[in-house]
Amino acid sequence: MPKSITPLIDPKFAAMHAFGRGTPLAVVLGSDGLLAGGPVRGASDVSDVMDQLIEEFTGAEGPDEHSEQNTTGQIS
Repeated sequence: MPKSITPLIDPKFAAMHAFGRGTPLAVVLGSDGLLAGGPVRGASDVSDVMDQLIEEFTGAEGPDEHSEQNTTGQIS
């Protein structure tokens, strides 16, 4: 995953409760901290959103082309 994308892990399911959605769940936050996409639910939709973000931010075809690791944040 490119360094420009930071995934957040939500071990207490705060996002699920806030958005009223199940897991897996994805939302996209802009650099201003506001909701920029989603929420989407389900493995296929989450994968599609990640593919779109990777393509938009790197111009890549998919995640296989980027082996860089980045830090993972957590929602408290």
